[in-house]
Amino acid sequence: MIYMFLTFLVINNFIDNGGQKMKSLLRTLDYIDKFHEYVAKTTAWLIIPVFIIMTYEVIMRKGFNNSLIWSHEMSYFLCSCMIMLGMAYVLKRKGHISIDVLYNRFPDRVKAAVDIFFFLLFFVPLWYFGIKIMSYYLVDSYVGQDKDYWGRWYPLLWPLKAWTLVGAVMLFIQGVVEFIRDAIWFVKGGARS
Repeated sequence: MIYMFLTFLVINNFIDNGGQKMKSLLRTLDYIDKFHEYVAKTTAWLIIPVFIIMTYEVIMRKGFNNSLIWSHEMSYFLCSCMIMLGMAYVLKRKGHISIDVLYNRFPDRVKAAVDIFFFLLFFVPLWYFGIKIMSYYLVDSYVGQDKDYWGRWYPLLWPLKAWTLVGAVMLFIQGVVEFIRDAIWFVKGGARS
């Protein structure tokens, strides 16, 4: 609750100070949005190698009775990279699953208040501990040179854990961006963009 109050004081300071600070803040938020969009659209191209790998695997397995030892792990790694590095962009576009039965009927200011409440109640604590745990597992995997023993290729796991952590951090940052926008809308009122 104190955190929420301090946030609104900061937002009021940005609003009351002639608008220059607010313009700078909004510009920074837009840069973060554009960066997350660029990363998501760039990693979306990984679908092409995944498609090629899976097609080649099916042809080799069905046509020549010769399964590839690396295709499953490689497609798993590439798809996880695409998903994890695209989550922040999906949050920006409001593409994650939500229950909108009542929410869509609320005025914009109430929507902002609901978003702020759930951000502070669930998003911050869950992602804080999630990122903390992911960081531990990444370091442990890197130091121990953990490998995936499920298949026969035995790839190192720390790159997978690294982009999982990077994607989680990007999602958390985008969540903070959305929180700041909600706080601005809640304080200023008006329509949400």
